[in-house]
Amino acid sequence: MESISVAFSVFLSTISGGMQSHVSDVMGSDIQTQVVKYQDYTVDYQYKFWKVRDDSVCAITKHELVSEYSECTVAAKSFFIETCSHLTNNKRQHWKHKKLENMYCSAAVSYEPTIAQISIPTAKEAKLLEAQQACSMLTLQARQTQSKQHATQRDRACAEYKALTAVTE
Repeated sequence: MESISVAFSVFLSTISGGMQSHVSDVMGSDIQTQVVKYQDYTVDYQYKFWKVRDDSVCAITKHELVSEYSECTVAAKSFFIETCSHLTNNKRQHWKHKKLENMYCSAAVSYEPTIAQISIPTAKEAKLLEAQQACSMLTLQARQTQSKQHATQRDRACAEYKALTAVTE
């Protein structure tokens, strides 16, 4: 009798585990992580409830160079658009196809890539940045030392910075 109850228990666990897994799959309630190679970039992202989590896109490169992260997010946007187009043009009857199509088409429309451009400042911009930095540093130094000499240097540097900002406006 004991072996029958154990076998029945195993049978029920298998069925309920399979049903729970199927329901979880249909609902998309578990976080899924995807990593794809697209346009020479490794694009990673997560989705839950069949929606791409924007903050997870290109998480692997997020802490690297800003330019690499930016390029990855632009590639991800292209990937979402291309995948949406492919799924839309190649219909299947399976329930998962429709879920994926909706997810990728939604991401194609709503996902905003991070656009970063790194450029060398003009001579005027560089001079303004240097003046601002000098004003800030001398302000800090004058506060720390409470010296009249540092206060005078601060006043000169900040006046120069204000004069430069007035010219650029």
